[in-house]
Amino acid sequence: MEDQTIVGAVSGEFVTETFDYDGGRQVTVYVPPDPPEAVVFAGDGQFISQWGEVLETADVPSTMIVGVHGLADETPRLREYSPAFAPERFAAHARFFVEDVRRWTGSRFGVALPAGRTAVCGVSAGGELALAIGLRHPDIYGAVFCASPGAGYRPPALMPSSLPRAYLVAGTLEPFFLENATRWAAALRDAGADVVMSERVGSNGDEFWRQEFPLMVAWAFGRSRPAGSVTAPSASRRVSGHRPARNPGNPGKGAWDRSGVRVRPVVKNAETVVHAVAESLCQPLSLDSVLDVDVYRLRPTDGGPDLVARAFGASVEAATVNAAARVLTGLAGTPFPAERCASDSPMLPLGDGRHLLVTEYVEPTPAPGPGFILAWCAGLLARLATRSARDLPSGGGWHRLGVTPSREIAEALRLGGQIGPSVGELVDTLADADDGTGLPEALIHADLTPPNAVPRGDQPPVIIDWIGVGRGPRVWPLAFLLFAAGPRGARRGLDRYTRSISLSEEELLRLPGMLITRPLALDLWSVAHERMTVQQSITRCHAHRARAVAVAAALHDPDGP
Repeated sequence: MEDQTIVGAVSGEFVTETFDYDGGRQVTVYVPPDPPEAVVFAGDGQFISQWGEVLETADVPSTMIVGVHGLADETPRLREYSPAFAPERFAAHARFFVEDVRRWTGSRFGVALPAGRTAVCGVSAGGELALAIGLRHPDIYGAVFCASPGAGYRPPALMPSSLPRAYLVAGTLEPFFLENATRWAAALRDAGADVVMSERVGSNGDEFWRQEFPLMVAWAFGRSRPAGSVTAPSASRRVSGHRPARNPGNPGKGAWDRSGVRVRPVVKNAETVVHAVAESLCQPLSLDSVLDVDVYRLRPTDGGPDLVARAFGASVEAATVNAAARVLTGLAGTPFPAERCASDSPMLPLGDGRHLLVTEYVEPTPAPGPGFILAWCAGLLARLATRSARDLPSGGGWHRLGVTPSREIAEALRLGGQIGPSVGELVDTLADADDGTGLPEALIHADLTPPNAVPRGDQPPVIIDWIGVGRGPRVWPLAFLLFAAGPRGARRGLDRYTRSISLSEEELLRLPGMLITRPLALDLWSVAHERMTVQQSITRCHAHRARAVAVAAALHDPDGP
């Protein structure tokens, strides 16, 4: 066996060993800077081992990642990872994974932790591997981390009597994988297992896998510090001087009226959307797929580009949808890479105050590297800020909460007050955040981050999802982008933005106070609509605060990466 140790920008180190298995199989280990208190064994280890970086700024115990490399060819990879395709091949790889790699980890690093401090992790087909190994060896792996599992390995009719805990996550833009994850979560829960099922906006292979990993680790192994020991960056201006009234019910369960809290589609029947768009464009269409709640991909029967129809209810003002249509129409004659309207009149009425916004579907092509999209997002956000927003309404807020940053925060705080004291930590942190009021305004996109930047190979990504575009504090969307970039990418993102936009001293001073605002607002909305548990939101709050502190520090370090 060959051993290679690499010390990089992270505080820990990466050790790669080549085993004799299958003609030479590599295992890469992230070794944390402090003695490991937990260990995660993972398939597709060539990239999951690199997630050690995100653990270093998260509020989690010191955790080692042992990553067994996966095969590049998808068919042999499936045969190794899913017992449904080639049982003998799966069994051979499982023996290597469970016995050889674990034995080597104990002898090489002196790490042999009990099941309660050991997890098995996988994504996509690797999620099937994690589930299959976890169910077979609950005495070794006390927790399963599974993201976007495939459908080859399905819940058995008779579950084992002893089950590991399980944390599953899938994206709303990958309905096939979301269905698989939901099926597993229900089956494990019905069998008596401790299960978390999380939904994120994203599709297979998106950044949400990496972002969810520290939350999985915190859920399985606890936090590294007492709650509240990490202080969020202080804001120079508070949104309000009061806290919302909280529900006096059971503080442990967040008692509030749950009737009608789930997110319901604006349109009950997708055929209504198909018919409305087809009639407007005078061409036959069919439903290709539902990309997300109220987001439909339509296919022209006679050929031509696919379309995306987004439906908005009466709670989203017509002026907000119209602003998105106007901005997209204006950008169509420029080099700015925005999604294109399907017609000269992309905004269609549906009755009862509902509207559709119809654009052309953008087919993704893999980007050349992980930092490519982030750099373009920062540059494009700056280019937008140079354009006039004089005739546009105020914008920048997430449309399900409020049209402006201040209204978004106010609605999130209102929801937090309804939920009750169980989310008091989130409410207190968000109430101290900054909404950017009084800062220089410009044309802003409400969420110009990598999930809304469709990669097009080595060409600029195409920016989608323009609802909420309008006039607002120019550093507001920049703060959310830098938070998403994390401490390693934030400084590069800021430098890219300031090539075109010179930020004022006050903007730079107040920027750290905005970093955590959108993540907390989204989490409070998710708890209120039963897409997240209270405990998940608290765990995420601690992770958000630690990340915001690390990002703020990176922004003030001119010599940072």
